[in-house]
Amino acid sequence: MPRATHVQNNFNSGEWSPLTWGRSDIAKYKNGLELCSNYIPTAQGGLTRRPGTRYVAATKSSGEARLVRFEFSITQAYVLELGDHYARFYTNDGQLQTSGVAAYNGATAYVIGDLVTSAGVTYYCIANTTGNAPPNATYWYAQTGTIYEIPTPYAVTDIWALSFTQSADVLYIAHPLYVPRKLQRFGATNWKLASITFTDGPYLNLNTTTTTLQSNVAGPGAATVTASANLFVASDVGRAIRLKSGTSWGWGTITGYTSATQVTVNWVTAVGLTAVTVWRLGVWGTANGYPGTVTFHQDRLAYAGCTAFPARIDASNTSDYENFAPSETDGTVVDSNAWSFTLNSNTVNLIQWMVSDEFGLLCGTAGGEWVVAPSSAQTAITPTNVNARNTTSYGSSSAAPIRVGKSLLFVQRTKRKLREMAYRFELNTFQAQDISLIGEHLTKGGLKQMAVQLAPQPIIWICRIDGTLVGVSYDKDQDICGWHRHQMGGYSDSGHSVAPLVESVASIPAPSVDRDEVWVIVKRYVNGAAVRYVEVMTKLWEDGDSLEDGVFVDSSAEYSGVATTTISGLTWLIGQTVSVLANGAVHPTCVVDGAGLITLNRSVTKAQVGLGYNSDGKTLRIEAGGADGPAQGKLKRLVSSVMRFFQSVGLNYFSNSTSAYYPQSFRDSSAAMDAAVPLFTGDKRWSVDGTWDMEGQLSWRQSDPLPSNILMLQVQVDTQDGG
Repeated sequence: MPRATHVQNNFNSGEWSPLTWGRSDIAKYKNGLELCSNYIPTAQGGLTRRPGTRYVAATKSSGEARLVRFEFSITQAYVLELGDHYARFYTNDGQLQTSGVAAYNGATAYVIGDLVTSAGVTYYCIANTTGNAPPNATYWYAQTGTIYEIPTPYAVTDIWALSFTQSADVLYIAHPLYVPRKLQRFGATNWKLASITFTDGPYLNLNTTTTTLQSNVAGPGAATVTASANLFVASDVGRAIRLKSGTSWGWGTITGYTSATQVTVNWVTAVGLTAVTVWRLGVWGTANGYPGTVTFHQDRLAYAGCTAFPARIDASNTSDYENFAPSETDGTVVDSNAWSFTLNSNTVNLIQWMVSDEFGLLCGTAGGEWVVAPSSAQTAITPTNVNARNTTSYGSSSAAPIRVGKSLLFVQRTKRKLREMAYRFELNTFQAQDISLIGEHLTKGGLKQMAVQLAPQPIIWICRIDGTLVGVSYDKDQDICGWHRHQMGGYSDSGHSVAPLVESVASIPAPSVDRDEVWVIVKRYVNGAAVRYVEVMTKLWEDGDSLEDGVFVDSSAEYSGVATTTISGLTWLIGQTVSVLANGAVHPTCVVDGAGLITLNRSVTKAQVGLGYNSDGKTLRIEAGGADGPAQGKLKRLVSSVMRFFQSVGLNYFSNSTSAYYPQSFRDSSAAMDAAVPLFTGDKRWSVDGTWDMEGQLSWRQSDPLPSNILMLQVQVDTQDGG
């Protein structure tokens, strides 16, 4: 019955799937956990408690919404809230508000984006006007109080099919049912969303039939175009058209439908008046649909995933992002002209996403992953130098992938696997390793949306379709890939049996620019109703942080001011039982009354108030060895344990064979009883009142609103050999 000492000095393998609990032969088994909930494995190896969230605002309605990143620079970053036909904006840890808006003046010529006030309401101009006073739905869109908001055409059922790419102050948006649009920022409270009027294209292949087209006006301007055979449909309105007259090409847009043989066209350039058989019709339109994904690659704007042509890619002219002219007007094709390419495979699968890479344009379809690159190496893609190859055949979901260093992380078609697509020089191709293998149980329910937080810790945050938030501590260079789960404080149902649901996640640089911060939309049940809140995760604990400033409660707020025993303004938490950190010390929980107020039993000058949560850890089955081999499958008894802490206060623990937590005291005899317990760094040892069992595991919990940073765990264990 030997006694051995087991040491775990690294936790960054994260939480392991039950399917792997027998794999003590894997080197990283010694760095893993059976449970890692509301703890984050750090790149340095230790565990740090997930910081709490600050309440920012309620979403516009109780319906679902989506968060989208908009980053002009690290000092000018926004999070967009997209919901049912609206967009709202967040920056500097708050919601964008209007102020100082002038009253409506009937003599002023207003343009799209202008703000006015009338009868106490602020309005956003949606169509240029003079003399049409609000309220008037043709020209004006009403704001809610001082919240800045703009209208969008997208219904709540559309928001998760939107694709985005950004260039400076312009966010390009794609959806297969809508004309491509762009959102432009002209000022903090001056944003405009508009349909894109593309220049000259993109087009289908040249006509190969005997059908001719003839214009009755040479243009530019409006003209009637007649076809020699049935060609047009009513949904062609808005579609591009191109004719070759002699040696020159002219183009325009179909603006009206008369019959199958006649349409009205607004010519942008001149065309001849003779009937011609050399013509092209545009790719996109109501009949064929619009592209569902968009990205930038090699200074071109590229679209793909059109309903009628799901495997086709169209890229703009170089540096001219809204120009898709396939040639010069004389027919000459130059390298800077737009190019198009269709992925050629045995099955036709929709292009779900595109991402620019130094080795080519990476594309994910439902059937596999592709690289679109020049036919010849060391050159750029051009209309005459483009090729594509299928690199892997896992299939991709529509969830937007994320770039982390040299790797691209995408969700497989089944939505249960997260794959790391990276170029392998020795193989001269891309591979897509499954990095969710050990954490496969945490992908149950399907992966919905991802965001990457690069500093101070590299973490991939993922919200699942079922509303569960999971994280992956990820650093390929350091061979770190550790999964962890997170449960927000509070509930999402009236019976207080279901945890809050995290429905969207985004990450932008924090206002301090020294870290990235994570934003979430959380569905909660508060004051008798389901609500959705926009919340921002506070900073990870770092050396030098003040205990009284630590935030380990969710949907929280801070009070800082004169000494008081009442804290008001907590209206979003009415009826909730909240945890309180009062001047760095734990205060008994309080219930927020109907006016949004709590009463404390002692006065404070600083307090963190919010919904408490547990942070839980549990070791895998300890492998400390036995007299005749490994300890797996043998009776074990935990005797004692040592935890090495960094700037922590408080912890409860228990062994697998005990049923109750044992609280550990962090207050020593020199600390005043009426003051906060000082932060502790060092080792704490305790006896484990364990009995014999097969597992030999240790669990711990931090439930107070205090920091918990664990660097090392040591356990002394007796192992009974031979039985």
